[in-house]
Amino acid sequence: MLIAVLLTRYTAVANARRAGAQEATSAADVSPAESDNDAEYLEKRSEFLERFFGTGPEGVSPGAYESALAAARALPPSQLLQGRRLMSPETLQAATAWSSPIPPPIQQSYGGDASARVQALAVDPINPNVVYTGSFGGLAKTTDAGVTWRYLSDAWGSQSVSTIAIDPNAHGFVYVGTGSDGYGPYGLGLYRSFDGGATWIGPLGSNEFKGTYLRAIAVDPRTSGSQTRTIVYAANGLSGNSGLWRSVDSGVNWTRVRQAGHNGIHDLAIDPSTFPSTVYITEDGGTFKSTNLGASWTFIHGILAGSRNRLRAVNSTLYLLGPGDPDHNLYKSMDRGATWVQIPTRCPAGAHSCANVNSIGIGVFDVDPFNPGVILGGNMALYRSDNEGITWTEVEPWWGINIHTDQRVIAFSRTAPGIAYDGNDGGVVKSTNDGRQWTNLNQNFPGALMYSVALSADGSMIAGTQDNGTVYSNLGTPWYAFRDGDSNHDLIDPIGSTWAYKVSYGRNSFSRFNRNIKPYHFAACQQVVRTVNAPTVTTASWTTIGPSLADPNRPPTAYGNYVTAAYQAPSNTNVIYAVRGWDTVFVTANADQGNGAIWTQVTQPNQPGGISAITVDPTNYQTAYLACNSGVYKTTDLGTTWTQQIPQPIQSLIYHDVAIDPANAQHIFAASNAGVFVSTDGGTTWDNISNGIPVGMAVTALSFNAISRHLAASTFGRGVYILNLNASPTAMNSSAD
Repeated sequence: MLIAVLLTRYTAVANARRAGAQEATSAADVSPAESDNDAEYLEKRSEFLERFFGTGPEGVSPGAYESALAAARALPPSQLLQGRRLMSPETLQAATAWSSPIPPPIQQSYGGDASARVQALAVDPINPNVVYTGSFGGLAKTTDAGVTWRYLSDAWGSQSVSTIAIDPNAHGFVYVGTGSDGYGPYGLGLYRSFDGGATWIGPLGSNEFKGTYLRAIAVDPRTSGSQTRTIVYAANGLSGNSGLWRSVDSGVNWTRVRQAGHNGIHDLAIDPSTFPSTVYITEDGGTFKSTNLGASWTFIHGILAGSRNRLRAVNSTLYLLGPGDPDHNLYKSMDRGATWVQIPTRCPAGAHSCANVNSIGIGVFDVDPFNPGVILGGNMALYRSDNEGITWTEVEPWWGINIHTDQRVIAFSRTAPGIAYDGNDGGVVKSTNDGRQWTNLNQNFPGALMYSVALSADGSMIAGTQDNGTVYSNLGTPWYAFRDGDSNHDLIDPIGSTWAYKVSYGRNSFSRFNRNIKPYHFAACQQVVRTVNAPTVTTASWTTIGPSLADPNRPPTAYGNYVTAAYQAPSNTNVIYAVRGWDTVFVTANADQGNGAIWTQVTQPNQPGGISAITVDPTNYQTAYLACNSGVYKTTDLGTTWTQQIPQPIQSLIYHDVAIDPANAQHIFAASNAGVFVSTDGGTTWDNISNGIPVGMAVTALSFNAISRHLAASTFGRGVYILNLNASPTAMNSSAD
C-alpha cells in the first residue's frame, strides 16, 4: 500500500512573489506549526531526529565523535581553499571560501520575522541591552537590545548551545554549556570567557560532560568575580555520567556532588541570601536542597506528575514548575522548601494552547524580580499573570503575531524593571513593559534549522526547515516562509527556478527524495512513485515503480518500514536506488517497466546502517555513494559490493549527504556534523573544505548546481552556505557570516 507523502506545487505562490504581488496565500499558510498534541507524531519525529543526528540506534558514541572531530580539524584544507580549484583535471583556478548569501530574517513565519530556535538565553546583570542566546547555530550576542547580533562560537567543536550563565559580579565572565535534549549534534563540555565573549577557553569539563546534555549552569554569587576561585555548578543529563557537578576554580576542574540516573538533573537554582548559598536541584526523585556546598541533600518536594521540573530562585523565594503535571504545575516556597503554596495556572477563557481547562500546561517560566506578582509562562503560546496566577492572559495565540510558536526560555532583567526576553522556535522577542507587548528582534539575527536545500542556477533556493516550514529565497533575497511546521526535502527547477515543490507537513513526511531530474520527479513512502510530465505534474500522473519495499514481516505502520532515501541515476532512467528504514539498500534496473519493475535488495540491514542519503554518479549508473553515520560507502557494480571511503580517523562524524561535481565525477563532497569534506579522486583521499562554516556545525544536505557551479550546504543552525566553484582568481574570503 502506498502511504501518501504529499508533494505540493506552490508555483502560484512562488510566481506571485516573483512578480511582486502584495499577497500570496496557500493552504499551507494556515496549517499548524507543530502537531504538539499528537503523541504518535511527536514520537516519530523524535525517533527521526535521533537517527538523523546519529544519537539513536546505529549511532556513534560521543567519544568516537570527539576523536573524529579532532582528526577532521587536523586535515589539510582542500586545494579549493588554498587558492586552487579543480574544474577538470587540466584546469586549475582560484576559489573562494564558503559564504552565507541569504540575509536574515526568515520573513512571514509564525510571529513574523524568524531565525533559528533559541533554547538558552542570559541577560547581562548590568546592561539589559546585552543578551546572549544559545541555539543549534551556536552562541550569539547583542549589545544593542537585538538590533544587531554577532555569533561568538565559530571556532567551537560544538555549536549546540544548551545553557548560559553570567557571573553576577563580573558581567564579562560568561559560562556556556553544550549538548542537546535527546537529539542534535553532541555537546563537548563547557566554554568560558572572561572578556564578554571576545576570547574563549574550552571545552572545559570534557571528561565529565562530553556527549551529555548540560541543562543548567549556576554561578554562586557569594564567591563570584574571581577568575580562579569562583564556585560554579553544572547540571547534566542523558548519560551514565549524569548529576550535579561543582567547580571551585571557575570551571577548570569538576567534582560530582550529587549522582543522578540517566535522565540526570533537570534544573538548578541558587539562593545567595544564606551562607553558604543554598543550592536547589530537581531530578527524577524530586526536589532537593543543600546548605553545605552539595555535601548533603534534603528532600523538599516530590516530583510533579510526568514532569522534568524547573526551578527559579527569585528574591529568596523558590518557584517549582512541573511542565507535565496536568492540573497543578506551579508552586512557590518562601521558607526554602519547608512549605509550599500552589500558584494557579487555570486556562484563561478563549486561550488556544492550554493543556486542559484547569491548567495552561506551562513548560517554561520566569518571575519579575521587581514585581513577583508578574509571571510569564510559555508552552506553544506565551501567557502572563500580573496577580501571581489568580488570572492569566494569553499574550498571543500560538500561531503568532510577534511571537513565534513554542516558547523555550524566558528571562527577566535583574537590574532593569519591566524588561524581559523570550527565546522560542523562531528566535528572540523583547518586552519593556513586563510582558504586555513584545518586539521581534530577528531582523538581523541569522539562523535556521535546515534539513535540506535545493539551488537554482539564478541563485534562488528552496529549503526545508524545522519550526519554520518550507522557505524560499528569490534571487538571494531573505527567506520567505510557507508556514507548515517542519519540512524536509524540497525541490526547485535547477535552471530557472520558475517551478518549485515542497513536502507538505503531515505524518510520515520525513522521507528524502532525489534532486529534481527533469522531466522526472519521484517520491516514496512504502513504494516509489514517479511522474514523467513535470513540471505540469498532476495527481493522476504518478506511476508506481515495482512492489512495496516495506518489510512484510513488520507491521505496515512500524517506524522506518518505508523508503527513507532514493535516487534515480541521471544517466539511466531505468536505474533507481532506494533505502528502507535508513539501513537497507535496494536497486531496480528496469524502472521504466513501472509496476513491473523488479527491486533487488543489495545490502543486509545495518551493513551499513544509519543511511541518510544516496547519490548516484552523474555519468555512470553503476556507481553510487551512501552517506551514513559512520562514513561514506561506494559501489561501482550497481550495489553488489560497497566499500568505506572515509578514512578511519574521521568516520564517526555522522554523514548526511553526498554531492558529485557534474563536470568531473571524481570530485565528491560529503556533508557531516562537522562540516564538509571533499575528495578529488573518487573517494580515495579526503580533505577539509569547511573554511567559512563554523567548526562544529552540522551540515545536513548539499545541492550542486551544474550551471552556476555553486555548491549549497544547508546547516542545522545557520541556514545555507554557498561555495563558488566557478570563481575567477580572487583573494580568499574567510568570513563565517
